[in-house]
Amino acid sequence: MAYLRTGNIDFAALELEAYLEKWQAFGAGNEDTGKPVAAARRDIASALALIDAGEPDRARQLLARVRGAFRELHRKVGLDIFADCIFDADAAARPLWVNRRDRPDLDQQAQVARVNAEAGHYRTALAACNAKAPAGIAADQEFRRLMDGSLHSLSRIPEALGDKDAGLLYRLLIELRASARLLAFRYG
Repeated sequence: MAYLRTGNIDFAALELEAYLEKWQAFGAGNEDTGKPVAAARRDIASALALIDAGEPDRARQLLARVRGAFRELHRKVGLDIFADCIFDADAAARPLWVNRRDRPDLDQQAQVARVNAEAGHYRTALAACNAKAPAGIAADQEFRRLMDGSLHSLSRIPEALGDKDAGLLYRLLIELRASARLLAFRYG
């Protein structure tokens, strides 16, 4: 999905082809996993066809649905996967991203409270992922930079809101969105 978002169509196609090859037998014969995995393989093959047809945006939308389906499958069978934590944190941040385009009126207490709550929700989700990170990932310099930077930026949002500093809020949201994309690409 990240390769498609950034226009790296050939890399996306290579990754999807490798995915299909590695997952051919996974889930066969298991009622909990067989049908969802078979459906995901069909969707991946459809995404490849969309890429070949020059429709990478539609392929990316299809792949987003597949990733969400796998998250639900993991929940259903009781798997607790770090990548799912990052996926869930990314979903928790979506309401916050709207504030980059539709800037809140910092003189309106209800809007300030809403943005503060959205930031708090994302901060809680990221902190959970930080605590859940396997030792190798938790020690990885890139992960530390992204996670620590994100948590720091989130801790500054109440300051920006309290000072009614729309410029600072906007910069924090841009930093956070960039870090969230990298976290999702690398670890989600």
